Amino acid sequence: MGVIGSVKGWFQLHMVLGVLGPLLVLYHSNFSLGAANSNAALFAMLLVSGSGVFGRYFYTRIHHGLYGRRATHEELRKSAAELREKVSGSQFVPELLEQISAAEQRLLRRRSGSLALLLWPIYVSGRMLLERWQLRRFAHQQLRAAAAANPVLAKQHRTFESAVRRYIGRRLDATRRVAEFESYERLFSLWHVLHLPLFFLLLIAGIVHVIAVHVY
Repeated sequence: MGVIGSVKGWFQLHMVLGVLGPLLVLYHSNFSLGAANSNAALFAMLLVSGSGVFGRYFYTRIHHGLYGRRATHEELRKSAAELREKVSGSQFVPELLEQISAAEQRLLRRRSGSLALLLWPIYVSGRMLLERWQLRRFAHQQLRAAAAANPVLAKQHRTFESAVRRYIGRRLDATRRVAEFESYERLFSLWHVLHLPLFFLLLIAGIVHVIAVHVY
């Protein structure tokens, strides 16, 4: 069906109408509740548009950008591995590199069970923030001690520390995406199963509302 438009184009239109439609419906209802049939249509619309917000979030977690192609677990792992290899041969602050590797292993240590799978992104995000704070604190202490013993390094201390902080953030963020990917795939699948019935509910409620208004 490519002759009638690309998937990206239809997806953009879907999102625009998904925002514009509810606004027009709210304006149509005068931002107030009415009869039972109109209330059913209104709340069905709010459910569909509200679920779309969650779907958009899940979508961007398993795709390359909002309109990009779907990512794979292997791609994310390869990207994280390439980032690790960039400084794998560095002998400066080797303790920091060991600490980062240990933090990555803790982030990738998955819990078993369906509930754990669904709640995993929340845990990983919180754990990543804690690990990043601890690593940056450790790096600050190590670099300050190194700068005190090396006058040349002392002149570039702030610049180097800023680069190290960015590197820590990029490493942990890449690992977080790997750790979360499977959970977001499952969440997106479950969301899609829910979003479609809600759409049909909205369609039926809208038809009933139009018929009821003209009959009564």
